[in-house]
Amino acid sequence: MTTAPRPLSSSQRQRYARHVLLPEVGVAGQVRLLDACARVLGEGVAAQEAALYLAAAGVGRLVLDPRLSALVERIAAMNPDVHVAFDGPGLVVEPREPARRAAGADAALQALLTILGLATRGHSEMP
Repeated sequence: MTTAPRPLSSSQRQRYARHVLLPEVGVAGQVRLLDACARVLGEGVAAQEAALYLAAAGVGRLVLDPRLSALVERIAAMNPDVHVAFDGPGLVVEPREPARRAAGADAALQALLTILGLATRGHSEMP
């Protein structure tokens, strides 16, 4: 026997109107997103964009690198349903580090930009 998902508030129904119309998401899926925790590992532009997209989607709790603290006000203005916490200092340098830092999250995203081979291509600008 499945139980009905908890109802969304009127502001949540308005905020997530497009999400709940998708058969893959629906109200139940949006409630699961609101109850979820995602950790964004990284501190650059890719991590900032990932955090903003997750907040817009309605992931209820984001755990970010402390260097992304400037995003807190922007996320709160975009989506007051999202709670932001901070974890661990600085860059991820060891292969085992992301797994340790992702403990306790429903999902983790390692958001690092890597540009390879630009110097060897002989180009002065990005391709």
